[in-house]
Amino acid sequence: MGTLGLLQPLPIPNHIWVDILMNFIKSLLKFGGKSIIIVVVNRLSKYAHFGALAHPYKVVIMVQLFMDIIFKLHGMLVTIISDHDPTFTSHFWQELFNLQGAQLNMSSAIDR
Repeated sequence: MGTLGLLQPLPIPNHIWVDILMNFIKSLLKFGGKSIIIVVVNRLSKYAHFGALAHPYKVVIMVQLFMDIIFKLHGMLVTIISDHDPTFTSHFWQELFNLQGAQLNMSSAIDR
């Protein structure tokens, strides 16, 4: 059997806060009008940041939250791994990464 389709391990990052995993926890009970948590995990240190969003949200609001909880503390990243959520695949989000020189990698996880 060939290796086509087999998952390959991600390379280990060389520095903290250059490679992250980012995802949402959705469908939570509302607290303060917010029911979504964005989770950003540093791949090397496993340190995480969390932010709350109201549903529905606009990509502009999500990007501003990212800038507030990640960019202002750690600067722009090299690689961000996320699922195929429409927010991460939007033109606005892709253009933000393009302008910053970061690479957005989609995971092979199946959305549920």
